[in-house]
Amino acid sequence: MLRAMPDELDEELKQIQRSKVNGVLPGVGLAIGLLPFFLSFRETRESSFVMSADGAQISQTTHKMAFDYIAVPFGALAIVLGLVGLLRGLPARKLGVLGAGVAAMALGLLQVVRGFL
Repeated sequence: MLRAMPDELDEELKQIQRSKVNGVLPGVGLAIGLLPFFLSFRETRESSFVMSADGAQISQTTHKMAFDYIAVPFGALAIVLGLVGLLRGLPARKLGVLGAGVAAMALGLLQVVRGFL
């Protein structure tokens, strides 16, 4: 009977830890990951380089660079919140928290990539 007691205690502790895991952080990550679709502050730079010799143009190179000041940091924050939700949901085996965490991370990655294009 003494051996069964630690197992019951362990099971009770697992149940308490499982009840503490909720989908708030990955849900906030999803909301933050969606925000750059509606709000954007984008800066685009373009530079050209023309090479000429004897008055004739030999080559022209144009470099274009863009950066979204909303999408990149909000996407990074969504990745972090999704990762926190994923790491908290794995031991508790809560599929809703895991799904929201993965979705927030994917949406954050999309926003970070979109911010540099």
